[in-house]
Amino acid sequence: MSRWSIGSDLRREKDGSWHLVWNQGKTGRTTEAGELWPEIGEILDELILCGRPNRLIHMRYREIVGKNWLTLSDAARPAKWPSERIKSAVGGPSHDLRTLAADYMRRHDPEIAARVIATHLGHATLEAGDEYSIECKSEAAVRAWQKDRQQIARAG
Repeated sequence: MSRWSIGSDLRREKDGSWHLVWNQGKTGRTTEAGELWPEIGEILDELILCGRPNRLIHMRYREIVGKNWLTLSDAARPAKWPSERIKSAVGGPSHDLRTLAADYMRRHDPEIAARVIATHLGHATLEAGDEYSIECKSEAAVRAWQKDRQQIARAG
């Protein structure tokens, strides 16, 4: 995360949307978050504008393409800097936030969660996240059975 650069890892489209695609340090594989939430895009716009008027966003973006997103220069922060900032702000390590997000995804949409979680946590294969995969399959099976049971009850 500390090495992401504007224009390659973090891209701003002409419509104002931001997209994140990066290389996982752990696996060396490319992964992506796709289009970021509009609120995150607004924060990134403020970050790169540095107090400049909004009308200069496209010009400013072109000026910093290739620069580090945290420093807006050629230099990057140390690799552990983002995790240290997160821990300082929320009182816990960023890994705990990733695990919390993975648990939410598993409960929200268990049918596709194993694939999403594998990407989110940087796993090279679904097998690397076997525990999440098993939990997702179990949750999906429970939901399918509950749905079938409700349909049977309505029909009978």
